Amino acid sequence: MSNGLSTEAKWTNTIGILGLVVALFFGAQQCASSPGAAPSPASSPTEDPSSAPTEPEPDPTTPNPDSTGTPTPEIAYLTEMEEIHENEGPATINNEPYPRTLRLSLGNCDSMVSQKVIIDLKGEWTTFRATIGLPSDTPPGTRIQFSFSSNGKQIGKVYELGIMESRDVTLDVRGTSLLYLHGVFLEGEDDCYVGDAAWGDARISK
Repeated sequence: MSNGLSTEAKWTNTIGILGLVVALFFGAQQCASSPGAAPSPASSPTEDPSSAPTEPEPDPTTPNPDSTGTPTPEIAYLTEMEEIHENEGPATINNEPYPRTLRLSLGNCDSMVSQKVIIDLKGEWTTFRATIGLPSDTPPGTRIQFSFSSNGKQIGKVYELGIMESRDVTLDVRGTSLLYLHGVFLEGEDDCYVGDAAWGDARISK
């Protein structure tokens, strides 16, 4: 009888050891794939863009927070008023175009030296604005006086203007019933009609 293990016993021990290694290997694989294992980065849930919160649409009835709350003034151009029957239309005054111009024909004869326009404000308007001057087609050397009055009293300044001269006029007409716009021929050619006094974009507001 031999003191060492028989050949058959050696193979039996070797096979047993290999079986244990294989069992341990497959056991580790099953643990890695078990439900309790940490998910891989690729399986992380992603956010659906359609589910992201959106800004609410502005309510058109909500006042603009930047608004000052000041109401827009009501404006009326004199050339669009029914009671104005004088010469009206576009004109160029001191090289600036004015599409809504009120004009008065003036000249060097008794009937044309002084003219006026009467505006019925009915006491409902607060401000009169215009650019006064002579249209660009007026003969050189012509000079015209501009003034304003109400109830027999002068309002604002008196202006004497020639070609290539103009003034921006603003008048406070609160409580005024009738506003008079005056044009007076001062000097120029010796003709009955010489040129026009012009009120560019003459308008009233309230």
